[in-house]
Amino acid sequence: MKKSELMALLNNVTDEDSIDEILQGTDLVKEFIKNSLTLEAFKGKLKEKEFKDFINGEGGKDFEKRLKEWKKNNLEKELEPFIQEKYPDLITDPTQKKILELEKKLADEQKANARKDLITEAIKYANEKKIPSNLVENFLGEDLEKTKANLDSFIETINPWVSEQVDERLGASSWVPGGAGSAGASKSLGEQLAEEANNSGKVEGPNPWA
Repeated sequence: MKKSELMALLNNVTDEDSIDEILQGTDLVKEFIKNSLTLEAFKGKLKEKEFKDFINGEGGKDFEKRLKEWKKNNLEKELEPFIQEKYPDLITDPTQKKILELEKKLADEQKANARKDLITEAIKYANEKKIPSNLVENFLGEDLEKTKANLDSFIETINPWVSEQVDERLGASSWVPGGAGSAGASKSLGEQLAEEANNSGKVEGPNPWA
């Protein structure tokens, strides 16, 4: 029996297959018997590392050959979608290249329109929340729901800070320096503004209406 014939017999053998049945009646077994070598002796050889490595090596060569053929026949086809998306410059076919350009242009237009629609809806929501519309694009998300979530998060973050700043300003302007007792008590912002307006309206010199 030729080595290729032996490999052909073992090529599709699984762990559950019976080697006895596969090799029964082959020239190899007959030769073993003729030379006082039994099937059991052959099965014993399969347990030896050197013989097992030889068998696996021969099977590996066949696998590598089949893998090389598969790559030649199928790999380019399998990678074509990936190449078209990531490396369009590698496409050489004029017709296919034109189609890819049109597809990209259409995709860009759809993306731009979707962004425009998203901004429109986001501005409406921002107006409801009293957020300046010129800030909206800074909080755009993948869709309207995520954009709303971003705007809500902004409000939750900024409101405490605004309140703190207002309180500080009001607190600083509500105390009359140099005052004592009831004269030094705090005044409301409205009272202070009215007092300043009255003072600024005073006219120096004689009163023409006296």
